[in-house]
Amino acid sequence: MRHSILDNFLHNDGTHIISAAAILEELDKQGDENVCLGCSGGSDSVFLLCYICEKFPNIKKKLTILHYNHNLRGADSDGDEQFVKQLAEQNDLPFFCEKLQGKLEKVSEDILRCYRNDFFEKMLGKTHSRVLLLGHQKNDVVETLIMRLLRGSGTSGLSAPREVTAFGTRYIKVRPLLKFSKSEIEQSLTARHIPWRIDKSNLGTDYFRNKIRNVIIPSLEKISGKFHIIDTLSAAKDNITEAELAVQYFAKIAERQLWNGKHEYNAITVDKIRDLPIAVVKKILTTFLAKNNITIQKSNIESLIQLIYGTGKNCCALSDGKQAEIKDNTVTICSPTNIPTWATIHWSSGKIAMPDGRILTKKIVQIPHHVNITDRRSKCYMDARYAGDIYVKQYRAHYRYIPFGHHTARKLGDISIKSSDKNALPVVCVGEDACWVPGISICNKFKLLPTTKEALLLTYS
Repeated sequence: MRHSILDNFLHNDGTHIISAAAILEELDKQGDENVCLGCSGGSDSVFLLCYICEKFPNIKKKLTILHYNHNLRGADSDGDEQFVKQLAEQNDLPFFCEKLQGKLEKVSEDILRCYRNDFFEKMLGKTHSRVLLLGHQKNDVVETLIMRLLRGSGTSGLSAPREVTAFGTRYIKVRPLLKFSKSEIEQSLTARHIPWRIDKSNLGTDYFRNKIRNVIIPSLEKISGKFHIIDTLSAAKDNITEAELAVQYFAKIAERQLWNGKHEYNAITVDKIRDLPIAVVKKILTTFLAKNNITIQKSNIESLIQLIYGTGKNCCALSDGKQAEIKDNTVTICSPTNIPTWATIHWSSGKIAMPDGRILTKKIVQIPHHVNITDRRSKCYMDARYAGDIYVKQYRAHYRYIPFGHHTARKLGDISIKSSDKNALPVVCVGEDACWVPGISICNKFKLLPTTKEALLLTYS
């Protein structure tokens, strides 16, 4: 689907919205786009699968079913997997599944979603798909809205999820059921004698979302009188989305005027944005941070706002080893003079002297019988086969890293690192993948395997 509605959406500036119906209609019309559908076996995803198979025959021809087995409920989890597999077979559709191995030390909705999303992204690549269909419905929208309200989210967070969401230019998530309630979906399946799986853990209060679903929403329904909470809060979310899109639209106009369309985002002229609505200013500052490779976080935005609107200071500290300075009515990003900086280094020799005077050393060793592969201080062991493709970068909080024992990448800024000056730390990489930062364990992707014969010993001293 070249130059299609999908391509246009993947490459747009994010200031307009598109419906799931429009995407589905074009996918069916073109008939040449591989599509994946995430199916848990619950009523929502089963309804979505039936809907796609009946209404969009050309999408069905290119459809692949994905199921992630979280392995939290023993035989019930395996039963869900078998149910979805049989559903795929009944519809003559390819089926892929992945099962979480072992037990998680800590279980949360966020962690489980990360594992599931990692699997989905991997399968999108394997099937050469740019579209992932998901069965989120109106109740999910309301639950997410309440959760984010309680966390103090802004309009960007409160307007999610949307019917269609782009993830860079790689793929989109499409949610065609956001206008349908849970009860409407289940009534439709029941009327047609279509079975689905029930996850009994959703009936409890173990997770934050379950507490919202089973405690907060029923309480709101009791006191709301004639108002139907699911419908009214869903409508409120739609209003928030419209406001968020308006802010994005005016921010883009201001950005074009601010940077003259040259895509040179190294400075902000204060007089050009000071009188704009603060919501628009925050969007501009978000772009400013992103274009300068600085982590987008609340503290950085607040620091820049204080600098722009006058606190008597001429500079403020930001994350990622950077600071902002204001001079002659212009804000610029720079590196503090006390933090050495360096470009990416190809680590070809055995030792590298870092700008702060410390030494990185690597050597191939036979694996000790009692090797401590999770030493957090100054050394780590990794598989020796990666020895020839190692690079060293300076620490940046936005770099992605898969902690030892996990399968999901996190930002380095979200990982606790034992260091008095993180911004001076080296990030050891294999190609583009971060594999070790002194102070934390080896990246899970590069850990030693039982079959590994030789190890690469990295030290930082």
